[in-house]
Amino acid sequence: MVKTTMKKIQTLLIDWGAQQVGACLGAAGAAQTALPSSAGGPDLPAYHALLSGGQGKRPSRLLSWLSLVYPPDLPAAPCQEQPPGKEIVPPDFVRWENFAAEYGRLPVGERRFTAFTHLMRRYGERLPGTFDERISLYDEWRGVAALLFASDGAAEPAESFLLVGGDTSGIQDFLYNVSYQGAAKGLRGRSFFLQLLSDAVVRGLLAELDLPELNVVYAAGGNFLLLAPAGEETEKRLAQYRRRVNDVLRRGT
Repeated sequence: MVKTTMKKIQTLLIDWGAQQVGACLGAAGAAQTALPSSAGGPDLPAYHALLSGGQGKRPSRLLSWLSLVYPPDLPAAPCQEQPPGKEIVPPDFVRWENFAAEYGRLPVGERRFTAFTHLMRRYGERLPGTFDERISLYDEWRGVAALLFASDGAAEPAESFLLVGGDTSGIQDFLYNVSYQGAAKGLRGRSFFLQLLSDAVVRGLLAELDLPELNVVYAAGGNFLLLAPAGEETEKRLAQYRRRVNDVLRRGT
């Protein structure tokens, strides 16, 4: 199986994301529907088909990944078309010249992909996706990116993925085991500690699995869900990480 390096994957996703924003905002020369694919690199149309329900080996839509869930037989709504009876009017700052200016100021090196992710979210959340206007362009881009990372940069999407879930037990007992005096202050402090703990566990797990933050499906209330590559190597890393986290927590109690 041909795989692509992390840096090349990030560059490919940045280029595609910028093209899609340009197409939505009517930038001159922006490709309206083309998905970039380098020779021997990931086939982005194949990854996109998992979300859009396009034709391929597995044409059914990956229902649970995007921000909204719809049946796979809904008609497509291209980005450049307005939904019937409704005009999509993005905020004034969502203009191509503004996006291009911020794009030109992106840092180089390791921070570039993270910076572009925030830029894509700022603009893409306010733009309709290419196959369903009810799903934002950012969620569409994020979904393809997460699938690509969860496939280890393979030329085609993996046959299966792993959903990694976790939760913090005993939250209610920990939160409300405070004295009556200063209860509000103690509750806020404990809630903040739980949030920091959950964030630290998720960030550590992403680093352990070599995944970006885009692969976090859900993280709130002491629970989280990640999209990760399936396989023995991932399960081995998960077991090792679980033991380390539990050991740290036990020593701290």
